[in-house]
Amino acid sequence: MKPQLLSDRIATQPALRWTLWLLTSAWLLGPALANPDLVGRAQDWAYFNQHTTSAWLSWTVYGELPQWETFACGGLPAIGNLQGSPVGLTQLMTAVFGLLAGQRLTWWLFVLAGLEGMWRYARRHGVTGVGGLAAAVLFATSGRFVQLFHDGQPAFLSFELTPWALLLLERGWRDTRATLAGGLVMALLFLEGGAVPTPLVAVLLGFVTLLRTARALWRRGAPGELPWWRPVATLALMASVALGLTLWRVLPVVESLALWPRTWLGDDVYTVGHVLNMLLRRGPHQGYTADGSSLVGMGAAMLFTLAVLARDKRAVWPLMMTVACVDLATGLSDGLGLFRVVKALPVLHNLRAPFRFSVFAGLYIALGAGVGVALVERRLAAEIERQAGGKQARRRARLVAAGVATLLAAGPSAQLLHFGHSRLSKVFVREAPRVVVRPFRQSIGNRWVADVWPAQHRGSLSCFEEQPFPQAPGLRADLPQEEFLDLPDAGTVTRLSWSPHRIELQVKLRRAARVLVNQNHHRAWTSNVGHVLRHGGRVEPGPDGGRVGEGLLAVALPAGEHRLVLRYRDPLILAGLAVSGLTLLWLGLWAWRRRR
Repeated sequence: MKPQLLSDRIATQPALRWTLWLLTSAWLLGPALANPDLVGRAQDWAYFNQHTTSAWLSWTVYGELPQWETFACGGLPAIGNLQGSPVGLTQLMTAVFGLLAGQRLTWWLFVLAGLEGMWRYARRHGVTGVGGLAAAVLFATSGRFVQLFHDGQPAFLSFELTPWALLLLERGWRDTRATLAGGLVMALLFLEGGAVPTPLVAVLLGFVTLLRTARALWRRGAPGELPWWRPVATLALMASVALGLTLWRVLPVVESLALWPRTWLGDDVYTVGHVLNMLLRRGPHQGYTADGSSLVGMGAAMLFTLAVLARDKRAVWPLMMTVACVDLATGLSDGLGLFRVVKALPVLHNLRAPFRFSVFAGLYIALGAGVGVALVERRLAAEIERQAGGKQARRRARLVAAGVATLLAAGPSAQLLHFGHSRLSKVFVREAPRVVVRPFRQSIGNRWVADVWPAQHRGSLSCFEEQPFPQAPGLRADLPQEEFLDLPDAGTVTRLSWSPHRIELQVKLRRAARVLVNQNHHRAWTSNVGHVLRHGGRVEPGPDGGRVGEGLLAVALPAGEHRLVLRYRDPLILAGLAVSGLTLLWLGLWAWRRRR
C-alpha cells in the first residue's frame, strides 16, 4: 500500500496552495508591479501598446467596441488585425482598472492561471505532493515568459493557459463538460493571444489527440479503453465551441488574411543543441533564442532524468512529449521532421518562429521534474516506514520525506525565480506616454515610439504591421482639418463630433462634391446621406507629386446643406456576434439542464 504523502494533504488545501501562488507570482512580477508607470524599450513594447491604447480609448473614452483603429497607419481593421488584442482579457482589465494597472493585473492573472493549471495537469498525470507544486512553479515562471517582457510581447502571456487546454482536452475524452470548458479556454486564448499562441497550442492539442487515437486503435477492445474516435471527436467539439464563441473576430480576421496575407520568408532552422541551451543554460540576453530564453534549468532536467532512470512509468509521457516539442522547436532542421509536417497542413503553412514550441518542451520538462520529486518523496517515506514501525514513526517518515522533497524542489525553483526576477528588473526603464484627450488629427508619427501617438490623440502615418494593410497614398499629416472637400470652392465642412467609429459633419455645398476624410477607406464605413466610396482623384497634386486625397474615405454628396454622419459598422462582426451569442446561450442552457 502506498503511503499517503503529507505534502499532498497540504497542497490540496486551496488556501495554502493559493498563498504559495500569490507569493511566487508577486515575486516574479515584482519589478513590473513596483513600476506601474514604466514600460520596456524594445520596439514591440511600443507596437503592442499602440494597439492597446487605441482600443482602450475606444472602450473608455468613446464607449465603442474597437472595430476600427483610427490611430495606426491611417486606419485599419482592429478586430480583423490578428496581431492586436482589442477584445481580449487585457483590454477588459484596462477598461475596468485603467490602462497600465489593468495590464499588470492581467499579467498577474495569467501567471496565477499557469501555476494552478500546471498543478492540476501534473496531478492528472499522477504527480502529487511537492512534485506537483514544483512542476507548477517551474512551468509558470520559466524563461520564455520572462523573455516575453524583454521582447515587449507580454500580449503572448496567454501561453500560460496551455496546461488548462491540455487538462480539459484529456478530461474531455470521458467528460463532455470538460470539452466545453476547453472550448472556452481556447476562445480566451484566441481573443487574447491572436496570431502566436493560438496556432501553436492548437498544434500541441492536435499532436496529443493523434497519439491518444493511436493508442486507442492499438488497444482496441481492451477493458476501459476509449473508442478510437473519441479523442478526435473531443478535439473537434472543443474547436467548434471556441469557433462559435469567437466567430465575431474570426470572420474579419479571415477576410483580412485573405486580402492581405501575412508572408513569412524566414529560414526557421535551429539545432537540438541550440534549443536545449534555450531550455537548460542560463546566459546573457541576446535575443529571442538566446541561452536561457526558455529556461527551466539543469536542476529540473536532473530531476527529470532521475525519474527516467528509476523507470517511473509517470515519466514516459513527459519524455515522449519533450522529445516531440524539442523537435518542433528546431523547425526545418534535420530530425524527426515534425515541423515540416505541420507546415504542410492547411492554414498552418505560414507558421513561423518554431522556437516558441520550446515553451511546451519546458512544460513537459517541468512535469518530468515533478515526477522526480514525487518519486523521491514517496520512496523515502515508504523506506522509513518499512524500517520503523508504529503510528508515530509513520508520521515522522512522512514529515521527513516531505522535508527532503521540499529541499529537492526548492533549489531549481528558487534559482529560476531569482533568474526571472533579476531579468525583469532590467526591463521597465521607459516612462509610458501620458494619455491626453483632444481633437483627433493625423501626424507623421514614428514607428519606434508608436505608443506615443494614440496617447496624444494623434494618428501615426508611420506604419509597421505584420500584414501589408493598405495605406491610402493621399494620407497627409498635420492638415488644417481632417475632413475637407475635393473641390475647395464648392462649400464648407465643419466637424460637429468625432469618435473612432462615428464622425458627424455639417456640410454646405453650392454644387455637388465629395467630402474627404483623412483616413483609409474601408467597406464597413456607411453614411446617412450620399454614397461612400474610395476617392480616386479630382484633387490637385500634392508637393510630392501624388494626389492629396487619393485612396481616402470619401462621401459623394449633392448640392445643399447636409448633416452627414459616417459610421463604421462591420456586418461580419455583427453576424459573428449573433452566432457567438447563440453559442453562449446554448452553453448556458446545456449547463442549466445538466445541473437540473
